[in-house]
Amino acid sequence: MLRRIDCVLADTKQAVLKRNAQIKGKLDNPDDLLRKTSGYAFYNTSLYDFEKLLQDAPNLAKNLRNYLAGFSPNMREVLEKFDFDGTITELDEAGVLFLVLERFKNVDLHPSVIDNHTMGTVFEELIRKFNEAMTENTRVEEGSGNIFADLGLPDAEELLSKAALVLRIGEIIRGRNMTQAQAAQILGASQPVVSNLLNGRISGFSLERLVRFLNALDRDVEIVVKPRSRSRGRAGVRVRVSG
Repeated sequence: MLRRIDCVLADTKQAVLKRNAQIKGKLDNPDDLLRKTSGYAFYNTSLYDFEKLLQDAPNLAKNLRNYLAGFSPNMREVLEKFDFDGTITELDEAGVLFLVLERFKNVDLHPSVIDNHTMGTVFEELIRKFNEAMTENTRVEEGSGNIFADLGLPDAEELLSKAALVLRIGEIIRGRNMTQAQAAQILGASQPVVSNLLNGRISGFSLERLVRFLNALDRDVEIVVKPRSRSRGRAGVRVRVSG
């Protein structure tokens, strides 16, 4: 939903920011003027959009909340019903907020690509699920233990394995108080690669490469092959970090 709104407002976002700066403190209620500028019944006055949010990974959670607070009052009222603040906290604590936002950012939901009728069908389904969640019989269901699977992302097992390895690599680098340049030399990689690792960006890294990084950091990696558990639908790759 947020990604669609972000794409819808993209064409007039700079005009809205400019107009908001011009009238700031001059009008008691700039809502009508800003809506007219955006061309829609809502707008966003935050300096951030999905692309800019990803440019500051260390402050992503804070900046994402700033982005949400920048919506017009009528849109904030709608978004509050989906408890995005709680979702941001959960994803940030799990170390996957950047990855999730990056995945959605790479999906083009601009009206020129996906028309309003098609998107309306998607929104209707979201509203239906939200209404179901608000019924008296609502129950809290325990997650699968894999947040990527809970979010419906493909290759969830592999993503979880990569996330575990990236987090461990980051812990080792920080635990040794290494600079990014020092870590890059040990890993045989560039400084931007180390920066991506420390910021939890797992896209672009294969499991094999992450294993080589751990070896370079004096960590043994054991691979155990065993029959698939009957409780799982299919076999997969899982990582268990012990030291």
